[in-house]
Amino acid sequence: MKLTTEPVWEPITIAKALSLCDFDALYVAMNLAFACSLRIGEILGLTWDDIHFAENANDTSWLQVSKTLLEVYKQAAAATEGRDILMVFPSTKPNSSMSLILKKPKTKNSIRKVYLPRTIADILKAWHTRQLELIDLLGADYQNYNLVLAQNSGKPYDSHQIYKQFKAFIHTHELPDVTFHSLRHSSVTYKLALNDGNIKLVQGDTGHTSSKLMLNTYAEIFDQSRKELAIRFEENFYAALQP
Repeated sequence: MKLTTEPVWEPITIAKALSLCDFDALYVAMNLAFACSLRIGEILGLTWDDIHFAENANDTSWLQVSKTLLEVYKQAAAATEGRDILMVFPSTKPNSSMSLILKKPKTKNSIRKVYLPRTIADILKAWHTRQLELIDLLGADYQNYNLVLAQNSGKPYDSHQIYKQFKAFIHTHELPDVTFHSLRHSSVTYKLALNDGNIKLVQGDTGHTSSKLMLNTYAEIFDQSRKELAIRFEENFYAALQP
C-alpha cells in the first residue's frame, strides 16, 4: 500500500489538533500514535508495566511494545486454545459473537522498545496520576487491568470507540478528514524527514518486518527526498562551475 493512497496530516495540523483536544483518552492515543508510531491495537494493549520512566534528567523514558488488544470472534479465540492470548476480557454484551483479547504481536519485529520524547513521558505521568486518583475514588468498582488507556470504569477501549471519538473530533473542529491510523503514517514521514531518510532508525520504532517493506510503503517520501537531493547537488556543485 502506498502512502499516497491515504490522506495524512502535516505536523502543523497535528499540532493544531492536539492543542484543540481535551486531556482525555483520545489525546493520549493521538500522541502515542504520532510520537511513537504505534498502531491502535498496540496503544490499547499497553499496560503500566510497559512504561519505563527515566529516573533522572539524563535518561530517556521508554515503552515496551509486547502485546496488542484486538476484537475477535469468540470462535476464533477459542480455536487458538489460548496460544498467544494473554487475556480474554469479560464481555459486556453476553449475546455478542465478539471478544476483546490481549495477545502477543504477530511478529517478533513488532516486539520493540520505543524511546519517548520528554513531553510524551510527562503526558503519561499526568495520565497515570489521574488514573490512580480515579482508582482510589472508585475502589472495588474500578475494574483494574493495569491498562494505560482504560475507560473510567477500568474496562478496556476497543478500537472502534477510539475511531468514533477521532471522527467526531475531526468533525467538531473542521479538520482535514483522515483515519486514526494515518497518524502513524504522519509519524513515519516526520521521523524520516528529521533523520534524512534513515530507514533502519525509524524501523526500530514502527516494528515493520523489513526495511524493504517500509521502503515500498513510504516510496513517495523517499522519492521526494531524492528530488531534493538532486536540487542540492545542483546548487552545491554544478552551480559553482557556472561562469
